[in-house]
Amino acid sequence: MVLIKRNILLSVFCHVPLWYGLLSLIVHPAAYANNRTAEVIEIEGELRWRPNRRSFRRRISEGAELSKTDLIHPASGARVTLRCPDGNPYLVEHVGRESSVTNTCPREDFEEFRNPNFIVRNFQTEDVSGIPYIISPRSSHLINERPSFRWNPVADAVTYTIGLFTTSDTLVWETDTTETEISYPENQASLKSGVRYYVKISADNGQTSDEANSSNLSFRLLFIDELASVEATSEQIKMVSEVSERSRLLSLSNFYSNGRFDLTSEVIDILELLWQQDTGSPYLHRLLGDAYHSAGLRFLAEDMYCKAIDLAVLPEDRNELAAAALGLGLINKRLSNLDSARYWLTLARDSYLELDNKDAADSTEQHLNQL
Repeated sequence: MVLIKRNILLSVFCHVPLWYGLLSLIVHPAAYANNRTAEVIEIEGELRWRPNRRSFRRRISEGAELSKTDLIHPASGARVTLRCPDGNPYLVEHVGRESSVTNTCPREDFEEFRNPNFIVRNFQTEDVSGIPYIISPRSSHLINERPSFRWNPVADAVTYTIGLFTTSDTLVWETDTTETEISYPENQASLKSGVRYYVKISADNGQTSDEANSSNLSFRLLFIDELASVEATSEQIKMVSEVSERSRLLSLSNFYSNGRFDLTSEVIDILELLWQQDTGSPYLHRLLGDAYHSAGLRFLAEDMYCKAIDLAVLPEDRNELAAAALGLGLINKRLSNLDSARYWLTLARDSYLELDNKDAADSTEQHLNQL
């Protein structure tokens, strides 16, 4: 009952921008676009978009999804970076004039729209604010053999004991700390590829990191062949010199979120770093909400989605409002909070329709029909 009340209150505290009700007056009913597999990841200046030459141009922001037939028009002096379907960041060279997305992104890499489904593990259903629950690494694969461990701070705790175990319950390392983040030390043997580990936190107030419905928070290093594949693609992204470090990191986090490698903890680390550098971006808040959501960190995800919606104050931010509302809808659907789920999913669907993104609207409608 408490959870239902809390999530219904989200409908009140996540403020929907005033412009939302006016969208039907200011958005041209253009033909619906398909194959939306490129994304605007960085804009300096102004960028306008239209799906075809019969439609009006409208301003878009970071996070906007693009199809291969879409037309974009960066204003003179603007600097725009796209993450293309091949995973790499590309700087838009045609500034001050309109061009097709495929003038920037390789045409052959575009694919049909894929329904965005969250692979969520160990989803938090109970109130965990009073325990030192694990934030990272959590049900993830890792690249770094000496990872950092992070957990939720507990208000009345001073000292925490962290224990690193194999899943056969063999203690690997243990120490006490007054912090809520600590790196695996250099004087310890490196983590071993192929071995699954888990972390347990015990606070001096008697609380532990054990969560209800979270039976397996284990993690492992990538296998050698997996790591070689990840490093090859990562180096390719890092070598793109004409784009900013921010764009490279966003492309890297997108690659890491690929379900093939399941590097959710690495994604969270990158996005938290970028978020700390730009706390006013609805795009970064929504991306971090998605990463927390995928890791099962329900309360952190809700917080980021709500902040994304609060920050989406401009009409060009409507894509982030739609995506954040979808995230909140899926969380409440999973919790069987049907009224809240219906509220957020309806908002997401209607926003996607106003954005001429029929594929995303149809996908969201499927979730509504399942309530």
